[in-house]
Amino acid sequence: MWSISGEWIGFEKMVIVDRYASHRHNPIANEWNKMSLPIFEELPSPPPPFFAPYRQNLLQNLHLSVSTARGRVGKALNDVPKIVYFDRQETSRKLSDEDNDGILGVLRDLEKDGKAHVGVPHLSEMGFKNQVKAVKDADIIIGIHGNGLTDQMWMPEGGMVIELFIPDAFLRDYQVLSQALGHRHIAIWNDRILPPSEWKDIDGQMNPTLMHDGTLIPVSKIERLIQSYNIRHGTSEINLL
Repeated sequence: MWSISGEWIGFEKMVIVDRYASHRHNPIANEWNKMSLPIFEELPSPPPPFFAPYRQNLLQNLHLSVSTARGRVGKALNDVPKIVYFDRQETSRKLSDEDNDGILGVLRDLEKDGKAHVGVPHLSEMGFKNQVKAVKDADIIIGIHGNGLTDQMWMPEGGMVIELFIPDAFLRDYQVLSQALGHRHIAIWNDRILPPSEWKDIDGQMNPTLMHDGTLIPVSKIERLIQSYNIRHGTSEINLL
């Protein structure tokens, strides 16, 4: 394989996957439009930290410090947990200004009270290195359904991903990634949590076009949902009440 630097890279083994064949022979892959889903469904919970070496190598190559591993799922990396909120207000898929201001206000209060460190990156305005830097030591990532949630790859295993959806729409794109990486994924419909017991009964993707029509995402009580996290400074345990 040829690289940008002009050098050739040799692989001992390469697997070429036919997406159509995968969907044809795996009903769950076809339903959710995710050909790797049948594999991830077989992983133990939590899965082994298979991606950690790749993430650590990337951080080293970018000359960024490598965060220590968590003791267990949901445990903060440091004494004060870090929450990262992906602000998408400059895009067509966004919250109302009121709801966005409400989220930012709650996060500022948590930081002011010493209960959390907060980051609010605008990913569309950032280069790759700065995106990685923004989440490499995160404990919780909050964001609207969208490509930015792929950056959860750079958060150490065992974190939490809070994904905001338009009510009556649900896709497993980033839930699958959370599952594979050992993160806890929480789907939000407006002012309530959509538990796996509900979306697992859905026959495939749920109203995916709603996520691409420019509709504002109503999250009238997301502030209360954020505040419902018990972030204890002493033990840094992050539990959903």
